[in-house]
Amino acid sequence: MLRRPDYTQVWLSYDFLIEQAKSGRAFTVPDLMKATGWSRDNCRTNLSKRMSEFVERLRPGTYRALPIINRVRKADYARLFSQKNLLFGVYDLWLYPDLVIYDFLMPLTREDRLRESLDRLFYTDRIAQRLREIGPERIRRRFLAQEHETDDELVGRVARLAGEAFVGYSISHVNGRFRMHEPMDAKAAAAIAHNEQGYLADETTAVVRFIMRCSATACKQPPESDQLDLDLEDDPDMEAQAQAAVEQERKRTQWLFRQVFAESVVMTVNYEEEIWLLEQGPHMRLWVWKRRSPDAEADDPTA
Repeated sequence: MLRRPDYTQVWLSYDFLIEQAKSGRAFTVPDLMKATGWSRDNCRTNLSKRMSEFVERLRPGTYRALPIINRVRKADYARLFSQKNLLFGVYDLWLYPDLVIYDFLMPLTREDRLRESLDRLFYTDRIAQRLREIGPERIRRRFLAQEHETDDELVGRVARLAGEAFVGYSISHVNGRFRMHEPMDAKAAAAIAHNEQGYLADETTAVVRFIMRCSATACKQPPESDQLDLDLEDDPDMEAQAQAAVEQERKRTQWLFRQVFAESVVMTVNYEEEIWLLEQGPHMRLWVWKRRSPDAEADDPTA
């Protein structure tokens, strides 16, 4: 029969850190030994490995408890002594100063179909399928073919680029009221027959957000940096090169989004009367897909 580990000394060390953080006083290794019953070697090992996120070393043998210990649950603290040496994740901070944000706005009638079309965009083979529908000739206008590159290789390369640009989406629901007819006065609106669609309608709108980041000017921030800014060292040539690279990448991203992602969504949910796409970047633009009426399709020789 396995014995359950005894965490008595661990609990005592947790209570000790909480008290020390509250008082703000420095403590020594003997203070921790007295509070927990650990040996000197155990105290030093635990301070340097398991407790390092919660203490600041002032000088050899002297420490100060950090206020962050107050955010840690006792059970999570105990895990440090049985599984791993760090409770909090360690992150590198990256800055993406150039990006394009897209918000799809559409009446929510079949969210399952919407999610299905969006989830297909996570897979490069599905993206490649859409690119083949567009055709290699159109793709080459935005992405020059490399030397000796076949059509399939071009599609595969662009599909990978699209996959790198698209990392996910988020959906939120908002409630609103919309006018369902051409503008009319209140009397005319009240005269609409009951068996017809009303003048105003309450509707839930799905807002699907995509954040497409440009990697051309991405930069890793130095540790302890307080300035979240892109530093080009005031070099005009370097800045011009960076902006040219950003503009080129942004145009490719915008083309990929509209041709691959946006059209895939529109083709899947094309039963809506209108689908809006709000673009935010260097310029704010609204794209609107409006459903053609049967009469307009009959009059249009290209329909």
